[in-house]
Amino acid sequence: MELVVNLKPPYKCEKNMLQYMLASPQALIQMCLKRKAYQVIEIFSLEDTLLASEIKYTETLHNLKDSFKESI
Repeated sequence: MELVVNLKPPYKCEKNMLQYMLASPQALIQMCLKRKAYQVIEIFSLEDTLLASEIKYTETLHNLKDSFKESI
């Protein structure tokens, strides 16, 4: 429940509570990709899945993109 409450400010969370509660682990990861993806992966023991690898790959690409922006 803590994960759901921390996804969005409380006033917005109440509107989407059912959506979060019924979401699959994969859907939760997509909803909170930038903020809480690793926490969702850990909670549902998805560390060894293709989805977890994709999250790590996406983060690596994002960091590379940021480093290129800083060097320009």
